[in-house]
Amino acid sequence: MLLLPILLACGEDAAVVTPKAVGPERKHHAVGAGEDDLVGAPEVIGGNRPPIIRAIRLTPGTADRTHSLTAKVDATDPEGMSVDVDYEWSVDGRPQSGKRDATLALQDYDRGSTVQVAIRVTDAGGQVATASSEPLTIANANPRFVAKPSDIKRLDGFRLEADDPDGDTLSFRLEDAPPGVTLDSRGYFHYTGSEDGKGGAFRMKILIDDGHGGEGRMEVPLDISAGSKGKEG
Repeated sequence: MLLLPILLACGEDAAVVTPKAVGPERKHHAVGAGEDDLVGAPEVIGGNRPPIIRAIRLTPGTADRTHSLTAKVDATDPEGMSVDVDYEWSVDGRPQSGKRDATLALQDYDRGSTVQVAIRVTDAGGQVATASSEPLTIANANPRFVAKPSDIKRLDGFRLEADDPDGDTLSFRLEDAPPGVTLDSRGYFHYTGSEDGKGGAFRMKILIDDGHGGEGRMEVPLDISAGSKGKEG
Protein backbone atom coordinates (compact mmCIF):
# COMPACT_ATOMS: atom_id res chain seq x y z
CA MET A 1 0.00 0.00 0.00
CA LEU A 2 1.26 3.49 -0.81
CA LEU A 3 1.07 7.04 0.47
CA LEU A 4 1.06 9.76 -2.19
CA PRO A 5 -0.75 13.09 -2.45
CA ILE A 6 -2.66 13.69 -5.66
CA LEU A 7 -3.24 17.31 -6.64
CA LEU A 8 -6.48 17.79 -8.56
CA ALA A 9 -6.25 21.55 -8.91
CA CYS A 10 -4.21 24.11 -7.12
CA GLY A 11 -3.20 27.70 -7.72
CA GLU A 12 -5.00 30.38 -9.68
CA ASP A 13 -3.68 29.19 -13.02
CA ALA A 14 -3.93 25.46 -12.49
CA ALA A 15 -5.72 23.58 -15.27
CA VAL A 16 -9.02 21.94 -14.37
CA VAL A 17 -9.50 18.49 -15.86
CA THR A 18 -12.47 18.36 -18.25
CA PRO A 19 -15.36 16.45 -16.62
CA LYS A 20 -16.44 13.18 -18.22
CA ALA A 21 -19.93 11.69 -18.21
CA VAL A 22 -20.55 8.87 -15.78
CA GLY A 23 -24.16 7.73 -15.83
CA PRO A 24 -27.18 10.01 -16.22
CA GLU A 25 -26.67 13.63 -15.09
CA ARG A 26 -23.41 12.75 -13.36
CA LYS A 27 -20.01 14.10 -14.27
CA HIS A 28 -16.64 13.64 -12.64
CA HIS A 29 -12.95 13.80 -13.29
CA ALA A 30 -10.35 11.28 -12.32
CA VAL A 31 -6.70 11.72 -11.46
CA GLY A 32 -4.34 8.78 -11.15
CA ALA A 33 -0.92 8.47 -9.55
CA GLY A 34 1.92 8.02 -12.02
CA GLU A 35 3.95 4.83 -11.76
CA ASP A 36 7.18 6.77 -11.24
CA ASP A 37 5.58 8.60 -8.32
CA LEU A 38 4.81 5.33 -6.55
CA VAL A 39 8.43 4.15 -6.35
CA GLY A 40 9.72 4.37 -2.80
CA ALA A 41 6.37 5.41 -1.29
CA PRO A 42 5.90 4.09 2.26
CA GLU A 43 3.59 1.16 2.86
CA VAL A 44 0.29 1.97 4.56
CA ILE A 45 -0.83 -0.32 7.37
CA GLY A 46 -4.50 -0.79 8.29
CA GLY A 47 -6.33 -0.97 4.97
CA ASN A 48 -7.83 1.60 2.60
CA ARG A 49 -8.59 5.02 4.04
CA PRO A 50 -10.94 7.74 2.71
CA PRO A 51 -9.55 10.51 0.49
CA ILE A 52 -8.53 13.78 2.12
CA ILE A 53 -10.08 17.04 0.80
CA ARG A 54 -7.63 19.85 1.48
CA ALA A 55 -9.45 22.77 -0.16
CA ILE A 56 -12.30 23.79 -2.44
CA ARG A 57 -11.97 27.16 -4.15
CA LEU A 58 -14.48 29.00 -6.36
CA THR A 59 -12.95 31.17 -9.08
CA PRO A 60 -13.22 33.99 -9.82
CA GLY A 61 -13.50 35.08 -6.20
CA THR A 62 -15.84 37.91 -7.20
CA ALA A 63 -18.40 37.09 -9.87
CA ASP A 64 -21.52 38.63 -11.44
CA ARG A 65 -24.13 37.31 -13.88
CA THR A 66 -21.71 37.68 -16.80
CA HIS A 67 -19.27 35.16 -15.29
CA SER A 68 -19.04 31.41 -14.80
CA LEU A 69 -17.79 29.93 -11.53
CA THR A 70 -15.29 27.08 -11.52
CA ALA A 71 -14.72 24.81 -8.53
CA LYS A 72 -11.06 23.92 -8.02
CA VAL A 73 -10.44 21.00 -5.69
CA ASP A 74 -7.25 20.04 -3.86
CA ALA A 75 -7.56 16.44 -2.62
CA THR A 76 -5.30 13.50 -1.87
CA ASP A 77 -5.71 9.77 -1.40
CA PRO A 78 -3.62 8.26 1.43
CA GLU A 79 -2.96 5.10 -0.60
CA GLY A 80 -2.12 6.94 -3.83
CA MET A 81 -5.22 5.68 -5.65
CA SER A 82 -6.94 7.59 -8.42
CA VAL A 83 -10.05 9.47 -7.32
CA ASP A 84 -13.33 10.63 -8.88
CA VAL A 85 -14.82 14.02 -8.02
CA ASP A 86 -18.57 14.69 -8.30
CA TYR A 87 -20.08 18.19 -8.06
CA GLU A 88 -23.49 19.39 -6.88
CA TRP A 89 -24.26 23.13 -7.12
CA SER A 90 -26.84 24.94 -5.01
CA VAL A 91 -28.15 28.51 -5.23
CA ASP A 92 -29.74 30.13 -2.18
CA GLY A 93 -29.70 26.72 -0.54
CA ARG A 94 -31.59 24.99 -3.37
CA PRO A 95 -29.83 22.19 -5.30
CA GLN A 96 -29.65 22.89 -9.04
CA SER A 97 -30.90 19.90 -10.99
CA GLY A 98 -28.47 18.64 -13.61
CA LYS A 99 -25.65 21.02 -12.59
CA ARG A 100 -22.90 18.40 -12.19
CA ASP A 101 -19.99 20.08 -13.97
CA ALA A 102 -17.00 21.72 -12.32
CA THR A 103 -18.24 25.02 -13.83
CA LEU A 104 -21.54 26.85 -13.32
CA ALA A 105 -22.71 29.74 -15.55
CA LEU A 106 -24.35 32.51 -13.50
CA GLN A 107 -26.44 34.15 -16.23
CA ASP A 108 -29.67 32.49 -15.02
CA TYR A 109 -29.31 33.68 -11.42
CA ASP A 110 -29.94 36.99 -9.68
CA ARG A 111 -27.60 39.51 -8.12
CA GLY A 112 -27.35 38.85 -4.39
CA SER A 113 -27.99 35.10 -4.65
CA THR A 114 -25.53 32.83 -2.85
CA VAL A 115 -23.83 29.99 -4.71
CA GLN A 116 -22.17 26.94 -3.17
CA VAL A 117 -20.83 23.64 -4.45
CA ALA A 118 -20.74 20.30 -2.61
CA ILE A 119 -18.20 17.72 -3.73
CA ARG A 120 -17.93 13.98 -3.28
CA VAL A 121 -14.50 12.42 -3.72
CA THR A 122 -14.35 8.64 -4.21
CA ASP A 123 -11.17 6.59 -4.46
CA ALA A 124 -10.69 3.43 -6.52
CA GLY A 125 -11.39 1.31 -3.45
CA GLY A 126 -14.81 2.88 -2.88
CA GLN A 127 -13.90 5.08 0.08
CA VAL A 128 -15.69 8.47 0.05
CA ALA A 129 -15.05 11.97 1.43
CA THR A 130 -17.44 14.94 1.12
CA ALA A 131 -17.15 18.68 1.67
CA SER A 132 -18.73 21.98 0.61
CA SER A 133 -17.22 25.28 -0.50
CA GLU A 134 -17.77 28.57 1.24
CA PRO A 135 -20.82 30.36 -0.20
CA LEU A 136 -20.19 33.08 -2.79
CA THR A 137 -22.62 35.97 -3.35
CA ILE A 138 -23.32 37.05 -6.94
CA ALA A 139 -22.10 40.64 -7.27
CA ASN A 140 -23.62 43.58 -9.12
CA ALA A 141 -22.72 43.64 -12.82
CA ASN A 142 -21.50 46.84 -14.47
CA PRO A 143 -23.68 48.34 -17.21
CA ARG A 144 -22.37 48.13 -20.77
CA PHE A 145 -22.42 50.42 -23.78
CA VAL A 146 -23.99 49.04 -26.92
CA ALA A 147 -22.85 51.94 -29.12
CA LYS A 148 -19.17 52.63 -29.87
CA PRO A 149 -17.58 56.08 -30.30
CA SER A 150 -17.26 55.41 -34.02
CA ASP A 151 -21.06 55.00 -34.24
CA ILE A 152 -21.57 58.67 -33.46
CA LYS A 153 -21.53 60.33 -36.88
CA ARG A 154 -23.73 63.29 -35.98
CA LEU A 155 -24.18 64.27 -32.34
CA ASP A 156 -27.49 66.14 -32.28
CA GLY A 157 -30.33 63.61 -31.95
CA PHE A 158 -28.05 60.55 -31.55
CA ARG A 159 -29.39 58.03 -29.04
CA LEU A 160 -26.83 56.43 -26.74
CA GLU A 161 -27.54 52.72 -26.27
CA ALA A 162 -26.51 50.80 -23.17
CA ASP A 163 -27.78 47.81 -21.21
CA ASP A 164 -27.39 46.32 -17.76
CA PRO A 165 -26.96 42.57 -17.12
CA ASP A 166 -29.06 42.87 -13.94
CA GLY A 167 -31.87 44.74 -15.69
CA ASP A 168 -31.32 47.98 -13.74
CA THR A 169 -32.55 51.36 -14.96
CA LEU A 170 -29.58 53.41 -16.12
CA SER A 171 -28.79 57.08 -15.71
CA PHE A 172 -26.43 59.07 -17.94
CA ARG A 173 -24.09 61.99 -17.44
CA LEU A 174 -21.37 63.84 -19.33
CA GLU A 175 -17.95 65.15 -18.41
CA ASP A 176 -15.75 67.51 -20.46
CA ALA A 177 -18.51 68.02 -23.03
CA PRO A 178 -18.28 70.90 -25.50
CA PRO A 179 -20.46 73.96 -24.78
CA GLY A 180 -24.02 73.35 -25.95
CA VAL A 181 -23.89 69.54 -25.72
CA THR A 182 -26.38 67.83 -23.37
CA LEU A 183 -27.60 64.26 -22.82
CA ASP A 184 -31.20 63.72 -21.66
CA SER A 185 -32.55 61.00 -19.35
CA ARG A 186 -33.53 58.81 -22.32
CA GLY A 187 -29.98 58.82 -23.68
CA TYR A 188 -30.48 61.30 -26.52
CA PHE A 189 -27.79 63.86 -27.31
CA HIS A 190 -28.69 67.47 -28.04
CA TYR A 191 -26.38 70.11 -29.42
CA THR A 192 -27.20 73.80 -29.55
CA GLY A 193 -24.40 75.64 -31.30
CA SER A 194 -23.94 79.36 -31.79
CA GLU A 195 -22.54 81.52 -34.53
CA ASP A 196 -19.86 82.91 -32.23
CA GLY A 197 -18.85 79.49 -30.84
CA LYS A 198 -15.09 78.92 -30.99
CA GLY A 199 -15.27 75.19 -31.63
CA GLY A 200 -12.23 73.00 -31.10
CA ALA A 201 -11.20 69.43 -30.29
CA PHE A 202 -12.75 67.76 -27.24
CA ARG A 203 -12.59 64.37 -25.55
CA MET A 204 -16.07 64.03 -24.08
CA LYS A 205 -16.63 61.40 -21.39
CA ILE A 206 -19.94 59.57 -21.14
CA LEU A 207 -20.81 57.79 -17.89
CA ILE A 208 -23.68 55.40 -17.17
CA ASP A 209 -24.77 54.41 -13.65
CA ASP A 210 -27.00 51.51 -12.61
CA GLY A 211 -27.83 52.88 -9.15
CA HIS A 212 -26.18 49.90 -7.42
CA GLY A 213 -22.54 50.95 -7.65
CA GLY A 214 -22.01 49.77 -11.22
CA GLU A 215 -20.71 52.22 -13.82
CA GLY A 216 -19.70 52.26 -17.46
CA ARG A 217 -17.44 54.85 -19.07
CA MET A 218 -16.74 55.76 -22.68
CA GLU A 219 -14.62 58.55 -24.17
CA VAL A 220 -15.66 60.18 -27.43
CA PRO A 221 -13.36 62.46 -29.46
CA LEU A 222 -15.23 65.45 -30.92
CA ASP A 223 -14.18 68.07 -33.43
CA ILE A 224 -16.53 71.06 -33.29
CA SER A 225 -16.24 73.65 -36.02
CA ALA A 226 -16.43 77.32 -35.08
CA GLY A 227 -19.99 78.56 -35.39
CA SER A 228 -21.17 75.00 -35.93
CA LYS A 229 -24.55 73.55 -35.03
CA GLY A 230 -23.52 69.98 -35.79
CA LYS A 231 -20.73 67.52 -35.16
CA GLU A 232 -18.43 65.67 -37.49
CA GLY A 233 -16.15 62.74 -36.59
